[in-house]
Amino acid sequence: MHTLKYPMPSVTLCKKGSSLKVKNMKNTCFGNCKGFTLIELMTVIAIMAIMAGIAIPNYMEWSRAARLRGATNDLTSDLAMARLRAIKSSTLVKVVFATDGYQVFIDDNDNDALDSGEVLLRNKQYPAGVTMSSTTFGSSRVIFQRTGRIFGGTVTLSRGGNQQTNIVVNPVGRIRVETS
Repeated sequence: MHTLKYPMPSVTLCKKGSSLKVKNMKNTCFGNCKGFTLIELMTVIAIMAIMAGIAIPNYMEWSRAARLRGATNDLTSDLAMARLRAIKSSTLVKVVFATDGYQVFIDDNDNDALDSGEVLLRNKQYPAGVTMSSTTFGSSRVIFQRTGRIFGGTVTLSRGGNQQTNIVVNPVGRIRVETS
């Protein structure tokens, strides 16, 4: 008796009945098959790699700029809160700056330091990559008087490179942001 080395292909009709499919015993499809070829898959992967190469640097830049905007908004709102708290409680409220953050507190004894028994209103750290590069306030602090008035000044936040924002507080206590 003669045995075949390779299985014989079988012919079946497609579901729509319009064409023939040829299958061998291993269910390998020849002709009208559904799926993707290796070349098509590699083309899609190459296009996705190119798009990721373009998008990732732009996302990183946007993320760094968003951290600076967030730190600017936080500081602006905390300065406004300190001013309102000074007026409301008729006491001195101080904002003391460091290069990596700031503290807002009620300074009952006017010694520019947070002592036990004094109320800490905020203790903030700047996000990664954001620093206070300069301030025109004396001794790196803002003192809101009982009336909400201060000696005017500017705090400059930067994120390396050349992007920075200036938070300007005038003597009446009005706050504005200048970007450069």
